[in-house]
Amino acid sequence: MFAITRNIAVDMLRRKSKSAATSSVENETLAAFADEHTNTEEEIERKWEGVRIKEALSQLNGDQQQVIESIYYAGLTQQEVSSRFGIPLGTVKSRVRLAMRQLQKLLADAEMHSDAGREGIHP
Repeated sequence: MFAITRNIAVDMLRRKSKSAATSSVENETLAAFADEHTNTEEEIERKWEGVRIKEALSQLNGDQQQVIESIYYAGLTQQEVSSRFGIPLGTVKSRVRLAMRQLQKLLADAEMHSDAGREGIHP
């Protein structure tokens, strides 16, 4: 929201400065504040996806959560997880495989429910 507000303000100031024929120094100053690389829609979508993934992770059993969080959030290898928690490497691999399957199902179910909710909304 901040990025949208800032970009609108910068656009308004640019329009004003063009009509008032201000100096190019002011335009350069305004350009320094513009955030042309931020796509707010993509950022919101990415954050929403992160929330959905965390919700799905919370539904895994504790062993699967531990392994997935260690690998994908803490950046450990499967071998490091095995050593750190004293779990056989084959068990780590099985937990990852089962957890990924479960996450895929949970996220697909969540997507189906969100799509069904959208169908009920009419502009």
